[in-house]
Amino acid sequence: MTISLRGLRAAVRAALTGRPGPAAEPPEVAAAAQLLTEVVQREGRLIEIEAHDVLQLLADWPGEQAELHVFVAEGPRASLPPLPAWLGSARSALVEVTGGPDLTLVEVATLSDALHARLPADVELVFGASVVPGADGQLGLRLVALAPAVA
Repeated sequence: MTISLRGLRAAVRAALTGRPGPAAEPPEVAAAAQLLTEVVQREGRLIEIEAHDVLQLLADWPGEQAELHVFVAEGPRASLPPLPAWLGSARSALVEVTGGPDLTLVEVATLSDALHARLPADVELVFGASVVPGADGQLGLRLVALAPAVA
């Protein structure tokens, strides 16, 4: 979906500050802003993602239009779905890996390597990982990516 970056930035700022966001934004933009806010505010971080990382990723985008892609998968470690094909067109991406207290940095690095193999070499990437209490044996992946708008 092609979106206005100005609208996404405003929705993320509003969600981070707890203020009402822009009312006219599509539900996909509101959902992406909420996901980005949850990633920033999550407890138990192994590799931290901060609000300024998210805002900088959005600010660095050339132009005001972009294709917004969101991928969320959670489940047993061995059953995560394949990574989406649109990763190859991403120019900016935020990735968060979550798992239970049994999550290891080797698992995080393995998933990071798999993502890097699918992403373009010049992608601007913000990466984080968090431990979620009670999620033993589980793995979560949240990915928000921007690609050039298709005319």
